[in-house]
Amino acid sequence: MKKMIPLLVVILLIICVCGCKDNKYSDHSFAIIIKSDYEKEYKDGLFGLDEFNYDNILTYSYTIWSEKSNSGTIFIFLKTTGDEEVNKAIDHFNRLKFVKKCKKIELVNAQEKAHELE
Repeated sequence: MKKMIPLLVVILLIICVCGCKDNKYSDHSFAIIIKSDYEKEYKDGLFGLDEFNYDNILTYSYTIWSEKSNSGTIFIFLKTTGDEEVNKAIDHFNRLKFVKKCKKIELVNAQEKAHELE
């Protein structure tokens, strides 16, 4: 039995290295930052599917307007997911006149964050 434990550890390590991908960022959502020139439209909730002109949107969610950065953030959630889909969507949204920039959403490891607080 003791001889099998190192073998199991090696097998699990191989599976993880070959099969696990580094998920540092969300593969189904991202954030768009709205330019300050569009504050009124943002606060009135006028940005939606027609303005986004992108078919792969499952849903989206507004945050409150940030007075500190003088911008608004909308989170976009995709129907078809994956790193490539997120990158394609970000390329599209970066071309829209009201978008200041797009940001990938960094995933947070709760255990790592808990250790940082200790």
